[in-house]
Amino acid sequence: MKKSEKNWKNTAKKQKPRLSKKIKSCRGVSPYALLSLDQAARLIKKGGVVAYPTETFYGLGADPKNKKALGRIYRIKGREKGKPVSIIISSLKELQNWVEQPGSSLRKLIKSVWPGRVTFIFKAKKNVNSILTAKTGTIGIRIPPHLKARQLAQKVGGAITATSANLSGLPSCFSAKEVWGQMGDKIDGIVRGRSCKPSKGSTIVDVSHIAVGAPLQPEAGPPLEDAAPLLIRQGDVPFKALVPTLQRGNV
Repeated sequence: MKKSEKNWKNTAKKQKPRLSKKIKSCRGVSPYALLSLDQAARLIKKGGVVAYPTETFYGLGADPKNKKALGRIYRIKGREKGKPVSIIISSLKELQNWVEQPGSSLRKLIKSVWPGRVTFIFKAKKNVNSILTAKTGTIGIRIPPHLKARQLAQKVGGAITATSANLSGLPSCFSAKEVWGQMGDKIDGIVRGRSCKPSKGSTIVDVSHIAVGAPLQPEAGPPLEDAAPLLIRQGDVPFKALVPTLQRGNV
């Protein structure tokens, strides 16, 4: 197994979903901690770290180009520095700022899946911060179907970090109340929003090894082993559901 695959697989260990009661008034959360999208974006631009709702878990948002902010995420979570941090982007156009140009078949796959609950691992551009990649040369990216998450990324400049808003070793958080219970004032605030529905997280698929212009194939095996997307974590979207898309991409 390649170093990048091993690191991402360790990062993507399955977390047991935990049911959360729907919170209407955010009781149990300091009113000073709740943020609008504009307030959250301003804090992130200044190096802050905020929690925000997504289609899966609450995430921790920071500027992925800010080294100090990325360091704070690791300290807040108590996270090992050898683990990479994925990001969300607001649009397909933003992808070119982070990854090497994918081939036409891979672009078709991406467009058919995003916005969606699928994180793709790409070969990162050389200028991408090594904290994000954990020195693997790869980066995990998705465009979420959750409108607030996309809007926050857009207001910050096109991208924000997407690591789950929980302390290492503890369950993922599905509500502002749960985030506040775990992190409190360690973070700079929580974007106001509804509780997330129970989720397994996004499905993570590694395409970083696929050469530019190479055709895709649904399953690994000779002679096109290097052209097969690799499942790193099975999340809300079944990997098998992507196979018909991969087959269409070969046409």
